[in-house]
Amino acid sequence: MSTGAICTRVSLAGAARRRRRRRRRSSSSRPMFRRGSAAKSKEPASKEPEVQPVIKVALLGDAQVGKTSLMCRYVEGTFDDAELMTQRGVNFMEKSVLLQNERVTFSIWDVGDKDFDAMLPLVCNEAAVLLLMFDLCRPEALASLRDWHRKATTLNKGAMPFLVGVKYDELVELAPEEHAHVCDVASQFAIAIDAPLVFCSSAVPINVANIFKVILIRLFGLTASVPEIREPGGALLMYQTK
Repeated sequence: MSTGAICTRVSLAGAARRRRRRRRRSSSSRPMFRRGSAAKSKEPASKEPEVQPVIKVALLGDAQVGKTSLMCRYVEGTFDDAELMTQRGVNFMEKSVLLQNERVTFSIWDVGDKDFDAMLPLVCNEAAVLLLMFDLCRPEALASLRDWHRKATTLNKGAMPFLVGVKYDELVELAPEEHAHVCDVASQFAIAIDAPLVFCSSAVPINVANIFKVILIRLFGLTASVPEIREPGGALLMYQTK
């Protein structure tokens, strides 16, 4: 308790004693303090601001796959494929969302294309989620994702992997048999690494916000409020265990 608080309480107690004595002398006597001062002395101490939960998300994948585009589309609602490319170092952005009347912040990290080996520990350490991203029009890129997954899980064994196929708006232009092949190969890979699977497009956008909604559902054990899409040919969104 501060000295000021002690003095205030002593002063009020003394005033009360004087008031009782004066009441015995005269019924018209009044207490010798202002209510404003008394109210001020009883104000609770200011609380420290609550720390918002932070979810670190690491974006991993080959050069120019669209990691920065996805981050900017989700955080800023913008898309410029001609300009967005992380050359060196690490980019990160933050976005806060409301979850059951509490603010939760996504901290999204994007490793540069030219020095990802040096920066990978910085991006993966303390991440809650690993977004393993590949170009849906290049299903052979899934082979390199195995290496990304191996390196990332070596650095962070507790992070939850998500398999994210990007450029869905270009995939729909392919022949139906090619589309079906991509869906089949991606689904098998997602099962192998025990990861949700999402097809998205930052350009349109498609399923970008749903990726982060599913992250919240999986991390916090929430009701599965985002409808799944499992039909071949659709923008796949599969995250519930069957």
